[in-house]
Amino acid sequence: MQANTTSNEKHYGLEVNQIERKAKIRAWFISHGLTQRQVAETLGISPQRFGRVLNGVYPQPEHIAYLQKIGMPEDLLPQPKKTSR
Repeated sequence: MQANTTSNEKHYGLEVNQIERKAKIRAWFISHGLTQRQVAETLGISPQRFGRVLNGVYPQPEHIAYLQKIGMPEDLLPQPKKTSR
């Protein structure tokens, strides 16, 4: 029996498209011989904060500019999350 997955389906609290995006980002770093820790250090932020940046939590313009500079594809760049007030 094959699971039917849609973009709205959730696994472990994450939507399927979020899981796929995280896997693509991880693969991109590996294929370029980089680690998220190395990029975080270059940016002068902690690896934990860089993880949040990649997830769209408060990405700064300089973070996005650096990721563009090292060749990260547009579809993998952080997209700021919309916050409700």
